[in-house]
Amino acid sequence: MNIDGSARAHVTSDPDVFGAIPVFSADDRYIAYAEWSVDEKGRYGNPRIVRLDVFSGDKDYLTSAEYESWRPVFSPSGEEVAYITKRNGQFD
Repeated sequence: MNIDGSARAHVTSDPDVFGAIPVFSADDRYIAYAEWSVDEKGRYGNPRIVRLDVFSGDKDYLTSAEYESWRPVFSPSGEEVAYITKRNGQFD
């Protein structure tokens, strides 16, 4: 949304898809965030890291839902994304 509240757009518009902890790239073209969904039995899936092109709406899934992943951050160039992921019971 614009600073005045206009032009609001939903990043996760599906009622069974959720997103959290968004971060913008330095050029403001992309948002990276953790996204997860709920299945038909009400179980939450593992969050995966998504990169969303703000202008086109295209999504790139940077991680799979095999492991829980959170807190993405862009490198200064915007060409890399760092995040934490839970493996062997610990976030690294």
